[in-house]
Amino acid sequence: MGKILQKGRLINLPTVLIAPVHYDISVNRDGKIIKQIRENHVMRFMFVQEMAILMQSAGLKLIHSCPFLEPDGQLSTDTWNATFVAQKEP
Repeated sequence: MGKILQKGRLINLPTVLIAPVHYDISVNRDGKIIKQIRENHVMRFMFVQEMAILMQSAGLKLIHSCPFLEPDGQLSTDTWNATFVAQKEP
């Protein structure tokens, strides 16, 4: 059975609201690395207040935010994926 090890490294650039993320991925089989992959992604992060403003400009109202697939959770600086729920303004 094979195994994939993924390590991500975040470089935070808060003044430009982007976060370059560097991944080192190792595919292991029988205790030996059979493939190594490096990936770089530039991600844009959004603040809750930004989402609320964007929603308002589209005629929506932010009614809930939480970590992805954690409807009872709280967003934090450690949250990588978020869910935003909006309702159409009357």
